[in-house]
Amino acid sequence: MTGTSGWDRLVGEVGERVVQPELAVIERRVRRRRARRRTAAATGAVVVAVAGGLWAGTPGADGPSGVAASPSGGPVLVWAAAGDADHLYGLLSEPAGSRLVGSDDGGRTWTVRQAAWSGEGGRPRVAAAGTLLAPAVHEKPPVRGRPARLSTDGGRTWADLATATSPVARVPAAGWLACAGELTGQDTCDPWVVDPGARRAGPLATPPDLTVRDVPELPPAAGLWVTGVDGSGRAAVGVSRDGGATWSTHGFPVPEGRSGDLVHLPRVRLSTRDGRTVDAVVGNGLSDYGFRSTDGGRTWHATNGGAPLPGALDVDDPAVTLPDGTHVLQRRDGDRIRPLFGGGAAGYVADGDRQWPATAAHTAPDGTLVSRDWDNLYLSTDGAAWFEVPVTTSAGTG
Repeated sequence: MTGTSGWDRLVGEVGERVVQPELAVIERRVRRRRARRRTAAATGAVVVAVAGGLWAGTPGADGPSGVAASPSGGPVLVWAAAGDADHLYGLLSEPAGSRLVGSDDGGRTWTVRQAAWSGEGGRPRVAAAGTLLAPAVHEKPPVRGRPARLSTDGGRTWADLATATSPVARVPAAGWLACAGELTGQDTCDPWVVDPGARRAGPLATPPDLTVRDVPELPPAAGLWVTGVDGSGRAAVGVSRDGGATWSTHGFPVPEGRSGDLVHLPRVRLSTRDGRTVDAVVGNGLSDYGFRSTDGGRTWHATNGGAPLPGALDVDDPAVTLPDGTHVLQRRDGDRIRPLFGGGAAGYVADGDRQWPATAAHTAPDGTLVSRDWDNLYLSTDGAAWFEVPVTTSAGTG
């Protein structure tokens, strides 16, 4: 379903009012928090063992999950991601600007991939080990527009991604789907195909019968998924198993989110590792509801007994799905993440033996869980054992 409808215009108006902070803004906020924590750090940090990993936390610290930032006031790690457990990436922000750094050996050594990274370019997408996409920037003075850029050597070199209007029949083996806006800078999320081998992108020839609002970043093994709203205005999901040639869709029965005369936009956020066990957090602007599929999206059932999910969940990454099928809600408590574990018809519970070491986690293309604080990156294969990977600031170039 394409074209500019009243729904699209409304979403566009909302999008203009909800703006992701630029990296420089995040850096200033973090430095203020670091200054407040230096006194606490001087009183002594508590070192906590996490099933094979270690992280240092300061009592009462207001950083991510209480992880103590370095009192040195050095570069701030404002973003971190992984292609797999070996190929790691981060953005280090300093008053002079931001640097893109990377590691090809699991964090043992780091090098600077881009010495100057524009905050306007935002955070790159890591599509695979060594393959990164920097989204397009829409021309809106004083911000200068630029096309999406692609790197296939871990961020060392970049080239403009060519865009074409001719439809693409299927997503190639090494390619992926993305919102058109990510590739063109326009305010639309029509599904487009990215072909990194040809360094080209174009519209998918047969998109699902939905108004697509998001193309979630899921492991390639999960298949192709999109989220949005169906013709009835319900939050919905679409899945394809044949490279985007054909689609099946499902609408979620959640209450309308109404505040007086305002009807909130529904939103679906997905988590999965294999594309078979798939969890959906469906929000109506007032509450979040959980749904699970164990057959690759063919059928769905409510989790948490059909009641709203507990707590205020992280906006960008509200949940992850672990290898054993556990659905982990990433509940925000100030600047901390307090995970709740569940996924079945019963409710979600806290587990004192399994705590998140830093910010909300996300799933890398190979299934590795990735989290961070202001100085370190954290990796886990199962959500129980977390391993700290320091992101060094003295990285060479290469």
